[in-house]
Amino acid sequence: MKRIAILLFACAASARAQDFSKSLQPALKTYCLDCHNEKKMEGELNLARFGTEASVLAERKVWRRVWEMLHNREMPPPDEEQPGEDQRLALTDWIEQMLARPMEGGAPDPGHVPPRRLTARQYNATVADLFGVQRRVTFYDPQRKGGGMPEMVRFVLHRQFQEPLVHLPPDPATHGFDSMAESLNLPPFLMEKYLDAAEKLTAREDIQQAFYRRTGRQQQRGGDPMEMDRWIIAEALKHAFRRPSDEKELARYTGFYDLAIKNGEDRTKAMAVAMRAILVAPQFLFRLETGVVSEEKNGVRPLTDHELAARLSYFLWDTIPDRDLAYAADEGKLSDPEALAAQARRMLRDSRAEEFIRDFSMQWLRIQNISSHAPDPSVLGAFNNRLKNFNEALASEILLLFATVMAEDRSVLDLVDPDFTWLNLTLCNVYGIENRPYTGVGKPGSAEWLRYPITDRRRGGIITAGATLMVNSNPTHTNPVKRGKWLLEAVLGQEPPPPLPNVPNLDATPVVQGGLPIREKLAQHRTDAACASCHTRLDPPGLALENYDAIGVWRDTEGKAAIDPSGTLKDGTKFNGPIGLKDMLRGPKRNEFVRCLTEHLFTYALGRPVQHYDIATIQGIVKKAEADGYRFSTLITEIVKSYPFRHLKTNPDTL
Repeated sequence: MKRIAILLFACAASARAQDFSKSLQPALKTYCLDCHNEKKMEGELNLARFGTEASVLAERKVWRRVWEMLHNREMPPPDEEQPGEDQRLALTDWIEQMLARPMEGGAPDPGHVPPRRLTARQYNATVADLFGVQRRVTFYDPQRKGGGMPEMVRFVLHRQFQEPLVHLPPDPATHGFDSMAESLNLPPFLMEKYLDAAEKLTAREDIQQAFYRRTGRQQQRGGDPMEMDRWIIAEALKHAFRRPSDEKELARYTGFYDLAIKNGEDRTKAMAVAMRAILVAPQFLFRLETGVVSEEKNGVRPLTDHELAARLSYFLWDTIPDRDLAYAADEGKLSDPEALAAQARRMLRDSRAEEFIRDFSMQWLRIQNISSHAPDPSVLGAFNNRLKNFNEALASEILLLFATVMAEDRSVLDLVDPDFTWLNLTLCNVYGIENRPYTGVGKPGSAEWLRYPITDRRRGGIITAGATLMVNSNPTHTNPVKRGKWLLEAVLGQEPPPPLPNVPNLDATPVVQGGLPIREKLAQHRTDAACASCHTRLDPPGLALENYDAIGVWRDTEGKAAIDPSGTLKDGTKFNGPIGLKDMLRGPKRNEFVRCLTEHLFTYALGRPVQHYDIATIQGIVKKAEADGYRFSTLITEIVKSYPFRHLKTNPDTL
């Protein structure tokens, strides 16, 4: 058998080497090496030095860049000879496999996620659930009669989400999200705040009462009351640490209670002593993962069932597992990917997923700081005295769109081009909508949101929403470069190169004062070859949205000049205006959008950025979604079933 295995491995290796020499190398020579060789090295890239498959495996980060250029159809340049579509797909598929392949004798790389502190939002949600603090009435309830979202909801953003029990400093964002493990450390000043928070939380009578109601302490009749308290501490430990506690841990924290009783404290104060200790324990403040030690292979371990439960609950709820999820972990059911996916589907239909709707969608779309965005009074006009309501209304439109796609398990393409939109009185005025959504239904008020059918595709979806248009504008005027950069990064999943140093700014003179229209200013800017390298990518998609002013109001002219919203992406794809962008994202670029959304979801779920070895996983999820009509739940369930979600790498330097 051993000889057969060796022979099969040798044959496979020989076939791969032959595939490299017969397929990849000729394609590189035909389409790439004229510009990317030892002498030219355009883009500082020399592909001539890769003569074997082993040399490709040794420098996979370089080949991720090659894959992205081929996949995005940016290379070869449009004016050069192009590979056929089958050949391009064969090349990208081959590179995907190279990027994901483990080293000889190794395991696939799930990526390393270091211990990560709970974010400020996760801390507050976890504390609320640990103590049993009542949550506010939710706008998101897919289990209501009829399912999905209703035709009208009452929604006021600053009142909608749970007021934090503890005010903590905002967490730093990296790779677009504030939940990245690499930035969630614990500096001394923050530890002091946690110590202070534990003291204040356990001293609050309302929180004590909520905790006793949740644990049944108030209903105790008969028996040893101190034994009941020790049982409560054991249960609190399991919830707080997101796993069963061992005997040593249990003795430690019940010991705090016993010592307080011995020192003359009553049961309530002794319980507060034990809970304070739990609230500042590393096992509570950090999400610690060790995996199944006995199943380690080449530095990779599967996560335990309780670690999987915690990953899933903080992904979709920002808090600890509920009873159903914890029970499934206790029973050892979550190591089955399908059982994990079933839990994810259940959790998406729970009101606690509201936290995910807000935290993911606003950070993905870069609008989390919209409340502090202040357009110039000359732009705001009638909304000058209602800036807070105005900004909240723009953000709420996005949240209700995302909630509807999720609650009704729609195609994620509806995020770009839906057949409905949500409007309140403020947005009806911003967008100039006078008609009523249905016969016999009046216009909504400022706190009432009605679901309007889309009759004009210039409205609806994330790329034409006032929130994303305004945040990616300057206070007094639009900014096509900023909008174009946002579209590339957040919608198409393409990272533009960083701006070059010492590049002059665009002429800021407005058209009404004799300045050129923005399209002509940008055309002048691109005459500098150094500027053109970035702006040929950034300008066209941004200019497609130029009919929307700095707060998202439609206009046909800039000054007296008619606006031309047509454009061409660097890969040659043509479009005309916002409807053309939507046609492109629903048509030839739909998988690019779905891949971009998947990468953001993957990053948010795992707490680390996408790496070169993840590309095959991401592409596999996109293909599964495509086969299922791009349903939202399919993206989520395929992520939680994926190898990286269910495994950990013990050391960042292994593999």
